[in-house]
Amino acid sequence: MSITARIMRWLLVISGFKFWLGLAFKYPPQWLVNAWPAMLPKGLATQWREVKGRRIATLSPNEACGVHVVFLHGGGYALGFFPMFIRCVAGWVRDHGVRVSLLDYPLAPNAGVEDAQDFVREAYQCLLAEYPDERFCLVGDSAGGALALVQAQHLRDSGGPVPAKTVLISPWVDADMARDFSPWADREVLLTTAALQVAIDNYRGDVPLHDPRISPLYGGLDNLGEVVIVAGSGELFFPDLCRLREQMMASQGTSVLWFEGEGLWHDWVYFAIPEARQTRQDIGRWLVS
Repeated sequence: MSITARIMRWLLVISGFKFWLGLAFKYPPQWLVNAWPAMLPKGLATQWREVKGRRIATLSPNEACGVHVVFLHGGGYALGFFPMFIRCVAGWVRDHGVRVSLLDYPLAPNAGVEDAQDFVREAYQCLLAEYPDERFCLVGDSAGGALALVQAQHLRDSGGPVPAKTVLISPWVDADMARDFSPWADREVLLTTAALQVAIDNYRGDVPLHDPRISPLYGGLDNLGEVVIVAGSGELFFPDLCRLREQMMASQGTSVLWFEGEGLWHDWVYFAIPEARQTRQDIGRWLVS
């Protein structure tokens, strides 16, 4: 772990980030949910469209390379876009010429699993129809990583075209928070099992915890194409991400590229640390390769 990453980790600990994020999962701040359009970079062309009453913002480069990323943000299914999410994908637009569509999917507790996934499916089909000549990729982190994997599984099972590539950043692939997460629960500086339990209960309603719609680890991992998994060995989800990698490696029709941040926390790829900057560039190059 770099010195910068060690300092960042220390700052996250002393700031009580775990507490504040858990509070936000329980009482989602509406100013954050509604503020994301103002976070979009001014120097990139942005096209807006609406699906099922929700917004999609498509960021386009000056010279498109033919790759279209559909991005699903994390935030425990309750929080909207954070500025660091948008900075990351805007970097791919500028540096690698990809087009990125950000999906403003409906959030808990006002919406549940069916609402969010129905929107993702319809939005994805809308974009496919609008950009028929582009190569589509899915990218999601945390809860958005689960949504991305569920969407890839849905496309596979429904006979639709599977994404050319899928990037799963610290995805939440097993929603059962009653398991023993030691020692990773103590190492993690962003998440707590208690906060995640609140978040998943608000999202899932009556859907069982091991249902593949909220725990895509159980949705079958064959024939998903090329997949990147980004994990931190110091994050709460690390054991589950290792399970995901092992099962994907044993699957047919799915290949896995693994990026591990030694000692790093959940969603570390978005932070201002050297490990993250390098990995974001590596992912951008992989998406267009």
